Formats: sequence, C-alpha cells, structure tokens
Amino acid sequence: KDSLAPDFLFKGALLEYRNLNDFKKAILSFEKLYDNYPDYNKISDCLFWIAYIYDNDFKEFVKAGEKYNLFLERFPDHEFSNDVDFLVKHLGMSDEEILNELLKNNDKTEKKEIPEEQAEDIKKPG
Repeated sequence: KDSLAPDFLFKGALLEYRNLNDFKKAILSFEKLYDNYPDYNKISDCLFWIAYIYDNDFKEFVKAGEKYNLFLERFPDHEFSNDVDFLVKHLGMSDEEILNELLKNNDKTEKKEIPEEQAEDIKKPG
C-alpha cells in the first residue's frame, strides 16, 4: 500500500465533510481509512469523525454511541477522550438541553451547605 494514500484519503474525507458537506462520502472515506490502514497515525481521528458524523449529521445516535464507545475503549488516553465521554453522556440531546443540565448541575455544586460550625465562624467578626 502506498504510504501517502492514508494522508490523501484523510484530507479528502475532511474536504468532503467541511467544504462539500457530503457527509455520506466523508463517512465512507473515514471508514475506508479505519478499515484498511489500522496503523495510520490518525486512526483515532478517523474513528472520532465517524462517530461525530453519525451523531451530528445523520442523528443516528445508536451508531454514534457505538463508535464513541469504541473510541474510548481503543484510545482511553487520547486528548479527545474527555470530550468523547461528554458526547456519549449527552447523545441525542439538543444544545439547549445540554446547557440546562450543565446549569442545573452547576447550581447544585454552588449551593452546597456550609456546616453550622463553619457558618458560625464566618459570621463572627475577626
């Protein structure tokens, strides 16, 4: 196999996705890369893009979840792993639903009660 082929396929897949908005072709290109070039240095990126396209563009949340989970299994220390974990937990949710959940969780952490003895210390002047 040509050593430059994976780079050309990867760039082509990104072009299909970002510039041509041809999500079907892009996902086929990323899948071809993933299946045929397992040692490619951007194989994790290919798997991420596959999951991302299923999630955001095709709204196929089951497939997206499978691919995201495969990503986390294969690349647990990848720089995207925290982001992917977040995406898995919020699959199928709208941006508004995610924001509301984050705000609700933030309110819970901010409203932690101060133990009574600490509260008394805070109230007492210096």
